[in-house]
Amino acid sequence: MKKIKQLYKWWFRHKGIDLLFTTSKATTIEIQKLQWIEEVLKCVIAIACGIFLFWAFDKLGNFLSSIEKLNDYSFNTEYLYSMFSIPLIFYAKNMLYAFDSCFVKAQISENCITVKRGFLFTKYDKLYLRDVNNIEYYRSLGGKLFGYGQVDFYAIGGILNLPYVKDSEHNFNIIKGIIKNIQNNQK
Repeated sequence: MKKIKQLYKWWFRHKGIDLLFTTSKATTIEIQKLQWIEEVLKCVIAIACGIFLFWAFDKLGNFLSSIEKLNDYSFNTEYLYSMFSIPLIFYAKNMLYAFDSCFVKAQISENCITVKRGFLFTKYDKLYLRDVNNIEYYRSLGGKLFGYGQVDFYAIGGILNLPYVKDSEHNFNIIKGIIKNIQNNQK
């Protein structure tokens, strides 16, 4: 038990800079944690389609090479391996990002919005409400099915992306308040 406590203290020893991005008097924005289902399904479907196309073109290549008139040209199926293996590797790599929604935390205080992402490697984004010029809301097909969307806050210095926002009354009231704040600042 003592070693576990030491490991815990060692792991969370660097919290000084993190405290600059967190506020104690903030309201938490609800995040949809089931979004990973959509991302995993997209990757699995893409990988399955890639494997099927690879199989179909392999059969087509074998058929073309078996035709006597085309034997002089010898259709080589090895080119197909590279053509389909690179996208398969790409989609397999993107499976790592499927679980991002499980490690997102968003808070809003009186003057700023803070988004924390990641588990092992954390990333903080902070945007002051006085700087927000525009808000966009994006919802995918999976977002419509599972009840979430993505809110982008635009400012002169950049964009704050707030992913996987749960479609709830709580979040509606928060975003409505931000919109009123933006309208008051622009007058």
